[in-house]
Amino acid sequence: SKAPLKLSEQRIVFLGAGSAGVGVADLIAQGMAIEAKRDDPATEMDAQYFRTRNFWLVDSKGVVTKNRGDFLQAHKVRFARDDDTISDLFSTVEKVKPTILLGLAGRPAGLFTEATIKTMCKDCTESGLRPIIMALSNPTSKSECTAEQAYQWSGGRAIFASGSPFGPVTINGKIHVPGQGNNMYIFPGVGYGAVMCRSKSVTDSMFYAAAKELSLQVSREDLDNGSVYPDLRNIRDITAKIAAGVCKVAIEEGLSSGCCGRRGCDLDEMVAVLAGKMWWPQYEDYV
Repeated sequence: SKAPLKLSEQRIVFLGAGSAGVGVADLIAQGMAIEAKRDDPATEMDAQYFRTRNFWLVDSKGVVTKNRGDFLQAHKVRFARDDDTISDLFSTVEKVKPTILLGLAGRPAGLFTEATIKTMCKDCTESGLRPIIMALSNPTSKSECTAEQAYQWSGGRAIFASGSPFGPVTINGKIHVPGQGNNMYIFPGVGYGAVMCRSKSVTDSMFYAAAKELSLQVSREDLDNGSVYPDLRNIRDITAKIAAGVCKVAIEEGLSSGCCGRRGCDLDEMVAVLAGKMWWPQYEDYV
């Protein structure tokens, strides 16, 4: 396998261009812009630059493009490409050769077909990459594919996560443990951090920081098992670290003067303070 691609080097196909799908795509584009700015403070590559270069949004009429001939809802316009229209998901995957395939269509299950996943896997393997496949629609009756299908059809090469829970899958003697993309990984930490530092607002860069911090909590053991998320049993530690990352961004952006009324704390100190101030649902036994 080759070295991991940077976020801005990913080619991402979305199945589903509703407000949920576009919201996810927009935060990824914002993350690409943040990373570009950090690499080169003088860059002019903003989120809009990446929206029309790294993303292909597929709705019921095909890839969202400017010349498709239909009226585009407002939330789709920023992702409308100048390309020729592609009418379906399989043809899009075949032409674009995506590194990431995300499903947020919310339609009946099975839209990630065997042919689609096998084509994506072949293209990624030829480039020295593993396909990233996330079937995020839920409940299970709307999941774009199951964990077993993703692993079977990719020969165990897929990096898979889903919106619905799926059990471990054994392929060629190896056990793969799919991760579930649950918002409880992110939302409590973002909210807790924003409240505890009294941030004036919650920004896209805070969600980016939260996602980066979450990724740092994924252990080598998690990755070896095929999961892209950390063990949910560590949620309090995860939440404290995400909250600290949010506080750090709020202070850097001038939206807060400090964490929990304290000024000048470093990140480790913030994590300790936030962990110590968490409420625990413990009650005295009076019976």
